[in-house]
Amino acid sequence: MSASQAFSADGGITNIYADTAQIIKSTAGTAMTAMIILVFLFISYEFYIIWANVQAKKVYHNSILYTTFILTPQHGIMHKPMNQEHMKEARTSGRYSTIWQNTGKCVFCDLKEKYILHEENGIVLTINLYPYIDGQLMAIPRRHIQSPKELTQKEWDTIRKFNYIAKKLIRHTHGHKGMWTLIREGGEKSQMTVSEHLHVQFIPFDAPDLCNWNYRVLNNTPLENISLYRKEKEELQSLLRKFEKKYNS
Repeated sequence: MSASQAFSADGGITNIYADTAQIIKSTAGTAMTAMIILVFLFISYEFYIIWANVQAKKVYHNSILYTTFILTPQHGIMHKPMNQEHMKEARTSGRYSTIWQNTGKCVFCDLKEKYILHEENGIVLTINLYPYIDGQLMAIPRRHIQSPKELTQKEWDTIRKFNYIAKKLIRHTHGHKGMWTLIREGGEKSQMTVSEHLHVQFIPFDAPDLCNWNYRVLNNTPLENISLYRKEKEELQSLLRKFEKKYNS
């Protein structure tokens, strides 16, 4: 091989290396540009979701940045639906203070059938989803009313009937002889979290310290509580008959 041929060959190899390096550099530049664009789009979308959720005060859409860095109990923003175990621990964990503040609807106008024990004359006997103690029941009018004075006589009589049934069922199911019947008015001044829809609490009373709102660590989820009561269907029907015979005969 002559010197000129060797030079030409070396130059060709050098050119190949240079071309390859240029291609790699170009490809890397394109990939980096694409990555930057994707990161920009992701961050833009996340900030849009943050803005939308803050405006709505709800989590309508999932957002990594929003749920990781912004959504905290202190914001009073409704979390995604809590599971049964979280519901059971809501009072004792402190989560309850963030639940009802911005639901965007009257929760007692949207009662779920799976938690309802009995209904008569437009009054629902249901469990409390976030009770102070296991076994707590409530009587709630279907009508959206705020005060007991708005109840009809038939509604009042039905609540009185449910008071009787609740006391008997609580003793039969949970073994508590004492029960509070609690009706509050006055909104936040009376520590009400749902103040626009009348509800009557039937609270099992196990010891004096409960009146200091020392919430109990629950043994049952809401679904487990309603299941316990529904197993007492015969007892419920018996109490209904006893009430009619004792008070309405």
